[in-house]
Amino acid sequence: MFENAMAMVCRAKEGGYAVPALNTNGATYEITRAALEACVEKHSPCILQVYEPNTAYRGIPYFVKQATALVAELDVQVPVCLQLDHGKTVGVCTQGIDAGLTSVMIDGSHDPFDENVSVTRAVLDYARARGASVEAEIGYVA
Repeated sequence: MFENAMAMVCRAKEGGYAVPALNTNGATYEITRAALEACVEKHSPCILQVYEPNTAYRGIPYFVKQATALVAELDVQVPVCLQLDHGKTVGVCTQGIDAGLTSVMIDGSHDPFDENVSVTRAVLDYARARGASVEAEIGYVA
């Protein structure tokens, strides 16, 4: 039902178009639904994101269940990716993948470079074995 971001981005690069990454503010129903409706209307693939701090109340599984239900209810026929935005630890990234996310963003920019690379590699190894893609923030973005 969902695909990883790498597949989407590769097709977009070949096709000369962009793929929107839309943050759902912790799986807010109205935002998630509006994002999917807009992408359907524009015939655009989309990356639905959930920001790690916003998962504290509902959790990542709620986001996955909500997105799954909305994709079915709206009969979404465009490719959709479910992505963790700015995951801070290997644990939250692996939990997200296990919950059904098809992509995670590991943000180790707060760590020393060598530690960041090590953490990113651990997430990448876990994700690859499960068909998920990984985005990483290696350096500091001012």
